[in-house]
Amino acid sequence: SKKYLQCLKKFASHNRASLRMRVAVAYEQIGDPDGLSEVKKALKKEKDDEVRAEWVRALGACGRGDKSTSKALVRLAEKEKNDRVRRNAILALGHVLPEEGALEALLEIARDGEGDDRYAAALGLALGRAEAGRGVMERMREGQEDGELSELLDRSLAVLDGGNLNELQSSFKLISESTLDRWRLFFVPVPAGFGADER
Repeated sequence: SKKYLQCLKKFASHNRASLRMRVAVAYEQIGDPDGLSEVKKALKKEKDDEVRAEWVRALGACGRGDKSTSKALVRLAEKEKNDRVRRNAILALGHVLPEEGALEALLEIARDGEGDDRYAAALGLALGRAEAGRGVMERMREGQEDGELSELLDRSLAVLDGGNLNELQSSFKLISESTLDRWRLFFVPVPAGFGADER
């Protein structure tokens, strides 16, 4: 992945926003700590909030195990004014679990957050397979009418029960407002006995 990271670095500051978004998504899917410094630089320089929303997800994926990354994401998740950037920061906290500060922030937002922030926190907890989030998700589900958000909670609980992360992709798209697929992150497993061409 080193060569791929070098290639991405060349396009991280491209003048076309749509390309920078795709570069950020690629960094997230690779999730390599060697990409962290470049992602931090790109996020710091980024002025377009739609692109910033993608960079914060990449920050979480490349910053697993890095406490300063977790703290930066918690600050964004709690204080960022732009709804889309804030919700993507909440989602990104799932990448850095089981880091304690990230877990505390996600549980608090799931319990007491506003609007879709709560559902972003549920997805973050599911992404990190945080069993500690089961109770709050079940309480959210009890008060939720059937629809997209109830499906989001059902899928999140199913992942905690051992389900595949690909169950979450459509819910992530809904809450993140990102149109870009992340096939490497939300891969669909190939059943035993089937070749790739029979998928």
